[in-house]
Amino acid sequence: MTPENIVENRHEILDQIRQERERQVTKWGGPDADAANNTPADFVLYITHYVTKWFKGGLPPHNTDEYKQNLIKAATLAVAAIEAHDYANG
Repeated sequence: MTPENIVENRHEILDQIRQERERQVTKWGGPDADAANNTPADFVLYITHYVTKWFKGGLPPHNTDEYKQNLIKAATLAVAAIEAHDYANG
């Protein structure tokens, strides 16, 4: 990958995270609902679930598309956790 491709790819990844976050907010509510319904430990569990979901007892990941989608979900949940933290702490 060239440096330009890396930056372009990063923008695409961040856009996928943004789109997933918007989907989550539509489905579950925004930072206020996240703060009211989830603890920091809940977010850690959710993130861990998605980061490790692809692992079925061997390396490398069996399905690389599923692996990438689960990483996007984990990153999005990290964004949700930060938003909930900021909301709860003013």
